[in-house]
Amino acid sequence: MRGILASIGDEQRTVSSSSIVEQIGSSMLFAQCTHLFAYIALKQEVDVSELIDLALRSGKQVALPRCRTDHSLDYHWIVQDEKDWKLFLEEGPYRLQEPPPSWPKAVIQNNTLILVPALAFTRSGERLGKGKGYYDRFLSECTGRCIKLGVAFETQIVPALPVQPHDIKVNALVTEEKLVYCV
Repeated sequence: MRGILASIGDEQRTVSSSSIVEQIGSSMLFAQCTHLFAYIALKQEVDVSELIDLALRSGKQVALPRCRTDHSLDYHWIVQDEKDWKLFLEEGPYRLQEPPPSWPKAVIQNNTLILVPALAFTRSGERLGKGKGYYDRFLSECTGRCIKLGVAFETQIVPALPVQPHDIKVNALVTEEKLVYCV
C-alpha cells in the first residue's frame, strides 16, 4: 500500500484531496458538526488543510493532534483568531507538523467529527494504521456523539484487512468518489 500511495503524483494528490475536501465540506456530517478533529497530512495522505480553513471560517472549533511518546494522541484547539494557523505548527516526532503545546487541549464533545487517516480501509470501516496504534488508542476513548470519518484516496480501499480485537472501525468513509456509511 505504501508503494501505491507513493506512486500518486503531486498533481493527482492535490486534485483528489480537493475533491475529498469538497465531499466532506458539502456533507451533512460536516454541516451538523460543531467540532472538527482534523490532522496535518503527511506527503502521501489526503490533504485536509482546505477543510480546516473552511471549518474555521464557519465558526467550528478545530483541533489538531500531537503525538506523545507513549504512542497516544493529544488534540489541541486551533486558537480561533489565528488566521494563519499553519505558521504556528511545529515539528514533532516522526517529522510531523503539530500544534504548539500552548494551544488549549481539546476534548471530544457532542457533534464532533473526527477525520481519521490510515494506510488502507475496507468499505465496512476497518482500517490499517501505520502500526503504532495512535489512532486506535485515541478512537477507543471516543464517547458521546462523535463520528469517525475515514479519509482516503480510492486506491486505499481494499476488500479485506487483517483485524485485531483492539482495532477501531470508522463510522463512515470518504474518497474522491463518494462518502459512504460503513456497516
